[in-house]
Parts: sequence; structure tokens; C-alpha cells
Amino acid sequence: MMKTDYERNIWKYYLFVFFKQFMIFLPIFILFYQENGLSLAQIGFLATAISITGLILELPSGVFADLYGRKLSLILGISLVFIGYSLRAFGVNFVNFLIALTIGSIGNSLISGADSAMLYDSLKELKQTHLFKKYAGTANFFSLMSMGIASFFGGLLSVYGLRMIFYISLIPIFLAFIISFTFKEPEKHKKIIKANYLTHLKEGLIFSFINKKVRFLILFSGFVVGMMILSHIFFQPYMKQIGLVTTSFGLIYFIFLVISAISSKSAHFIEEKIGQKWSITIIPLILIIQLFLMGKFSFYFGFLFIFLGEFIWGFTMPIINHYINEETSSYHRATVLSINAMSYQIIYAIFSPLIGWFADIWTLSTALMIQAGIVVLLSIFLFISWKISYPVKA
Repeated sequence: MMKTDYERNIWKYYLFVFFKQFMIFLPIFILFYQENGLSLAQIGFLATAISITGLILELPSGVFADLYGRKLSLILGISLVFIGYSLRAFGVNFVNFLIALTIGSIGNSLISGADSAMLYDSLKELKQTHLFKKYAGTANFFSLMSMGIASFFGGLLSVYGLRMIFYISLIPIFLAFIISFTFKEPEKHKKIIKANYLTHLKEGLIFSFINKKVRFLILFSGFVVGMMILSHIFFQPYMKQIGLVTTSFGLIYFIFLVISAISSKSAHFIEEKIGQKWSITIIPLILIIQLFLMGKFSFYFGFLFIFLGEFIWGFTMPIINHYINEETSSYHRATVLSINAMSYQIIYAIFSPLIGWFADIWTLSTALMIQAGIVVLLSIFLFISWKISYPVKA
């Protein structure tokens, strides 16, 4: 009976991820902010505010999930995300949106780490942790497919008004909220003795620093995933620059996300074929190629370059999370995963206004080339770190 509960956790997790990520507003949210009088500078400040909020709360939320349970963390997190979505749907000015996005960011921080930890610890109860790459890849597949389908319909439904899209977005997030109550908390986690918050946080930080492989993976995730997230900000301006009409963005986003979903679904198979060494190597390499091509060429079919980035984006997250989970005990799992998420939020917070400023004072193409150069420098640093600590096997 207990085993069946944990097996159900897996498909419930898929549903939770699917409904949470059904962001029907994805292809039009920038336009929605502009429709409500926000400048691009204000929109940029909203992105920074979200990043800073997530950065501040990422570690405390991970510790919370370790000490008080993955299920409670997911319930509280998705509740706040729902509240944030509701406030944004009815928002009419910068302050409204700032409050809404801040509340949503707090919710996402509570979910971050706790969701992956819930999946891994459920597999641990089933003695199937060796399959985490496969299940995490499938979950990411559902996440990306959800975003893709939502983007497609968001583009179509935008003719009925942009605010209507945000009203509709409340339905799937409410379904995710309902599902969060049905998870079975892993027994191994129930047995964890409630430790002092600061003690637990200190232990998680020390572990992340002294474990060479985890330390490297967190650095890698911070530098490379942070730059991947940053590159997504420029997709809409780039597509507009190369002459694509806004009404096509929904369909194009759908194609992007389907590519990511397929890559994520196949991640465990690809990683097993090429090994850890090449998996770690190709991720920044493809990102550099993508940014260089987008910066160098601005023609109608330039959106094909984004396909490269979407392929590697789908591949990266399940693989990195698998490597970190392999090295981490249940006791510190959510904390360490939150440290990992915090690492790429730091990089995103530092470089997003800088690269955006380059795009403003020069051109988008120049900014993309500069970002490619920064990724090259960060990759050299990672290569040196790799050689010093030998954290990755071939």
C-alpha cells in the first residue's frame, strides 16, 4: 500500500508540474505590462525584483522543506503563486505588478528544491533512485510541453484581450494547488529530527563547499544555467528584430518548448550514451554557439538558432539535478538544491541588467556577442576548476 502511494507521487508530480507550468500568458506578458503603461525599464526592474526576492528566500525555503516537509513547502508555495497570479490578473500599474510578482516569487522559492526532493525521496522509498534522470527528464518534458501548449493557445486567445489570458491562467494554477494536498510525504523524511534552522543551513552550506563534485556542479549551474535563463529574455526582441510578427510568437514558442521537451525526455538516454564528461562539456559549448550565431546573424530564419539553445536547455536541468541528488543525502537535499538554484539566480541578477544595458547603448547583436564572450570566460574558469578537483568521471 505504502509503495503504491509513492508510485502515485510520481504521476501526481507530473500533473503538478504540468498545471503549474501552463503559463498561457508566456508569449504576451511583456505586451500586457506595456498595455498597462509600464516602460521597458520598469519591466526590467520587475525582473530584477523577482530575482532578488528568489535569491534572498532560496536558501531559507530549502531549509524549511528539509525541516518541515516537502509536501507542506509545496502547498504553501503553490498557494502563494496562485495569489500572485490573481493579483497580476487584476493589476493595473507598476506597484500592483511588483507586489504580485514578489508574492509569486516567494511561492516559487518554496517550491524550488522541494519539488525535486519530493520526487527523489519518493524514488528512494521505491529503491529506484537510479531512475531519477529518467523521471526528472519526463517531468521536465511535461513542464516544457505544458509551456509550449499554453503558449500556442495564449497566442490564439490574445485576440480576446491580453487581460483575459491572465484570468484563464488562474485555472491550471488552481488545479496544481489541489494536487499539492494529495502528495504522500516520504517516510525517510518524516524520520528526520527537527534541527535548529541555522544549524541545518550551516551544515548544508558546509556540505556544498567541501564536497568537490557538488561544489563544481553548483558553480557550473550558476554560471551556465544563469546565462541560459538570461538568453531567454532576448528571444522576443530578437524575433521582432528579424522581422517576425507578434501574432506568430505563440506558435514559435510552442515549437521551441516542444524541442526542449523532447530533449528533456531523452536526457537520461543521451547522458548514458555520451557520459558525464561530454554531457558537462556540450552544455556551455552549444550555448556559446547559439549566442554567437544570434549576435552575428539577423535574418528571417534566425529564430532557428534559438532551437540550439532550447535543445540544450531541456537537456541540462534533469542532468544537473541528477548529479547533485546522487551526492546528497535526504537530510540536506532540498537545502543543497536551493543553494544550486540560488547560484544561477545570482548570476542572472548580476548580468541581466548589464547585458540589457549593452543592448540599450549599442545593439542587441552586440549584447549577444558580449554575452557569448562572457560564457567563454566562465567556461574557461569552470574547466580549470574541473581539472583541479576532478569531480566528473568520463
